[in-house]
Amino acid sequence: MKRFIYIFLTGLIWGLEASAQVPVEHVVLFPSWHHLYYDSKTANIYGEHSNIDIFFTEWEEWSALISKGLGSNEYNDIFKRHFCENNTKKKNDSKYISLPLSIEVVKYNCNINPDSIKVQDHYSLIQSLINSKRPESISIFTPKIESDKKVLYLSKEAQDVLTAFLDEPTMVFSPGAPPATKQEITEEDWAEVRKRRDMIGKYIPTIVAHWGDGWYFTSYPLINRIIVGNDGYYIDLSDANYNGELLFVPWDLEPIVLEEWIQ
Repeated sequence: MKRFIYIFLTGLIWGLEASAQVPVEHVVLFPSWHHLYYDSKTANIYGEHSNIDIFFTEWEEWSALISKGLGSNEYNDIFKRHFCENNTKKKNDSKYISLPLSIEVVKYNCNINPDSIKVQDHYSLIQSLINSKRPESISIFTPKIESDKKVLYLSKEAQDVLTAFLDEPTMVFSPGAPPATKQEITEEDWAEVRKRRDMIGKYIPTIVAHWGDGWYFTSYPLINRIIVGNDGYYIDLSDANYNGELLFVPWDLEPIVLEEWIQ
């Protein structure tokens, strides 16, 4: 009888472990892991010495809840069109698609085509538009797409956790003082940064900023803002901050490439 009870309990415990899911409170309070690691000497509550995989699992479940709660938005089709048309142009083997959590929509109750805007000295076309015309409204929406990959929404908190993990080898930590960049960063430090970049890159795109002053984690193309008028809209598609293009899209017509930039 004791042997039977032991086998039954062992099987029950194994079954619970095999079907274990991320605790609800972890998903609601995402990100619950404020510090990423991959080589801890002490196992975490999941019996693992790395919390990177569980971090992305929580992020996936949190993002699914965000997507489930989204209602219809008249501008989502614009985002979806340009993101999906261009995303396949750049090969990326990451597990997830990473999207901005919010897209800004600036709406004007007038024509905004390039011929209707007087470009001011030292200002771009978009800067001249913003300086010369008052918008009717400014709104924010969370984009939603259909994809064979699962989607993660990049919140500021998630970005901060990822950035801290990647920058950690180049930082010095002192009690009672904020982290500071090392005065001398060795090749071993940079090698560790690259190692960590490759770890995160398996999950989402991980690109150091062109000037080396930050990281980009969104899938290509990055779209932050759509400017809408009576006769069409402007949309900027960028590859992190390395290059991009500005389009004006008349309603029901093909996009017009107005600017292409690289730095």
